[in-house]
Amino acid sequence: NYARVGYESRHNLKYWRDEEYIGLGAAAYSYFHSVRFGNIRSLDEYLSSVDSCTDIDIIDLDGEKLEYAMMHFRLSEGICLDRYYSRFGESFLQGREGKINNYISLGLMGMDNGNLFLTEQGFYVSNSILADIL
Repeated sequence: NYARVGYESRHNLKYWRDEEYIGLGAAAYSYFHSVRFGNIRSLDEYLSSVDSCTDIDIIDLDGEKLEYAMMHFRLSEGICLDRYYSRFGESFLQGREGKINNYISLGLMGMDNGNLFLTEQGFYVSNSILADIL
């Protein structure tokens, strides 16, 4: 998932920036108005029942916050704290300051220009960090 500037995967960036997307075809998933839904996996079954979804997941506010953070931490710029506050009406840092400051002091996270992000070293242990702070 590393890419040169200008060669980033637009496909993955849609997910990681928490943008809406529509998936077309067998086994494709869509995300629209906080609802994720998936199409039937088998091509034959899909073609015989195009109007059916196999999976519908209505995401509540806590789920949206979790996914927003998880997806944005996949990006080198991390979470824009102002955008998080604008979207959810609360600070991402509140209640997490101690843990985040610890990861910053260990060189696993950084903060710059209002963005909280994982460092290169932090990406290697991102699952553990995210499990701890989320």
